[in-house]
Amino acid sequence: MNRTVGHILSIILSTTFAIITCRASEQTPKPDHKQLYEQAAQLMAEGNLSEAQLCFDKAFAIPDIEHSPIYPLLLNEQATLMTWRGERSDAINAKRSVIPYLDSFGDKELDISVYSDLGILYHRSNMTDSAIYFHEKADSVARVFGDPGWQASVTHNIGVMYYNLRRFNDAAQYLERAAQYAIDSNDTYSIICARQLLSVAETERGNIEEAGTQARMAWNDALTLDDKSLQLRCIPSLYRYFEAAGRNDSVDRYMDIGYDLYSQLPQNSVISLGYVMARARMHYNRHQWDKALHWYEIQEKSPMQSNRAALLSHIGNCYHHLGRYEEACRYLDSARIYTDSIANMNAAARLEEFNIKYKALEREMENSTLRMNVLKRDRILLAVALIIAILAVMSMVMYRRSKKARSAMEEMERRRQLETAQHYIQGLEDERKYFAKELHDGVANDLLGLKMKLYTHGDDPRSVEKMIDNTRETVRRIAHELMPPEFDRLSLSEILSYYTSTLSTNSGTDITYTSTGIGSITPSIGRELYRITQEHLMNLLQHGNATHISINITNDHPDKGTLTITDNSTTTPPDQPSGTGIGLRTIADRAKAIGAQIHRNTDSDNLNTFILIF
Repeated sequence: MNRTVGHILSIILSTTFAIITCRASEQTPKPDHKQLYEQAAQLMAEGNLSEAQLCFDKAFAIPDIEHSPIYPLLLNEQATLMTWRGERSDAINAKRSVIPYLDSFGDKELDISVYSDLGILYHRSNMTDSAIYFHEKADSVARVFGDPGWQASVTHNIGVMYYNLRRFNDAAQYLERAAQYAIDSNDTYSIICARQLLSVAETERGNIEEAGTQARMAWNDALTLDDKSLQLRCIPSLYRYFEAAGRNDSVDRYMDIGYDLYSQLPQNSVISLGYVMARARMHYNRHQWDKALHWYEIQEKSPMQSNRAALLSHIGNCYHHLGRYEEACRYLDSARIYTDSIANMNAAARLEEFNIKYKALEREMENSTLRMNVLKRDRILLAVALIIAILAVMSMVMYRRSKKARSAMEEMERRRQLETAQHYIQGLEDERKYFAKELHDGVANDLLGLKMKLYTHGDDPRSVEKMIDNTRETVRRIAHELMPPEFDRLSLSEILSYYTSTLSTNSGTDITYTSTGIGSITPSIGRELYRITQEHLMNLLQHGNATHISINITNDHPDKGTLTITDNSTTTPPDQPSGTGIGLRTIADRAKAIGAQIHRNTDSDNLNTFILIF
């Protein structure tokens, strides 16, 4: 009884593993799709956006790519690339094109990523209503998903939105929550991001001491990780704190450190833009108008700049103080165009509404969690019973399928072995027919002629001697084709040179042979190359109409050599793919024996080329 139970349990466990493996393999994207996606993501991380775009173009050019499981991820990452290039409108459309796939894809992390990115894009486009809508959706999904890492990210983005709208009290609350979520998930990167922005918010609120505490904690964590990008990310918050504390020496020190980091990192990133903005602000506040203008112009070129009205206003003021009044007037007029007080009032009202909804949803989620915990205990036993029953049934089904699969595989293997044996026997038979024909048409006829010569010209030894020499040459040629004895004492190049020279004389066809660096070719490979060359030349001479044939063997590379045979025949020999006979199979089998690859082509001058790479 115990053995039976153990056997059943082992079947259930093995079946469960097989099912999981099978489902995972069905969800696994094709290697080329996945490889292109990973290459694009890596190139984006390195700041090589043009090469990343090429990877996306190749991926989207793959037939039926839209049916691949990785297609939504490609769309999402392509939209992220557009964001980094400053193509906000296209990025928004691309991100929205991912939404129809979210339900079928079934990945909450992708849902959060898409909604959160759309919130950021709409906020940077000054479309606050849409930004709030997608931040709400991202927050709802993150709460259901329950992962503190994603909750930290979403809450951080909401805090950034509040900060940019200068609602610093609300921004500080969300950033404190983001820092706590990051601590719960043990995500040092998110902790640093939340603390450095919280430091700036506290500076704006007038809490200078708390701002310094948060800025130093973020900076020390970034130094511990030895991450230059994170260190550069902390510089603006350190600058704001030291400036508010009146410590200009510390401002200069950290700004110099930031410049060294800025010079070593991609300058088109969000982190680099943060340093540029801080540097411009520092010079502006010190009335260093020319230096401030320099950094503001760098900021203006960034595609990720969001508060364009303030930027244009600062540039206009710099020009004004530098006495360049025409440029100042132009920039100040542009700044006024971007100012929309009514939109800001509506945005403030919506933000207040969102804050209320957020708190209500937080309480509702707490109550829902309590109810779920009560129901979970009652469902566990039922779920276990159902799983065992399902696994038992599926184990029987999988066992029968595996048995049928093994039988099918064994039958396929038997057929393959039979076909291999038949090909081998057929090759031997064809070769025997060939040499039988040579002996019958050559040696037998020569011997018959010799016999008749003896009857008719027995007294003419020269005539008989000539017949004997012809017969001896025919036998020697057949033996040479079976296995040239020169292989024991001559190189492959010498044998092929002699063979092609003799064949050219006997056939009347112009045949040339050249070689480069083939001394390192092993005897076994040399014999196969000789046979392949011999087979191809005989097919050309017997079935083609070539007047010139050139042969070249090159082995300059230590791991690769090339045999090239070019002819001007206008007919198709039987060893070509469109022909019939055993030539193609014989050459292919010999090439396979030495791990070689065969390529054929015909150029615009009707020259046929046979290439063997070994």
